[in-house]
Amino acid sequence: WKVEGLALGREEGSHEAMISTAKKLKARGTDIALIHDVTGLPLEIIDKL
Repeated sequence: WKVEGLALGREEGSHEAMISTAKKLKARGTDIALIHDVTGLPLEIIDKL
């Protein structure tokens, strides 16, 4: 996955895009702490995806 694209999604502030990104990363087995760092979403939300 590309970090640049994820950073752009975060800058746009699109909550839906961040949720979508978090779901994709979690589906790939990415650690939730890393997903939090990338998306800025609270760990509790990421854990429930």
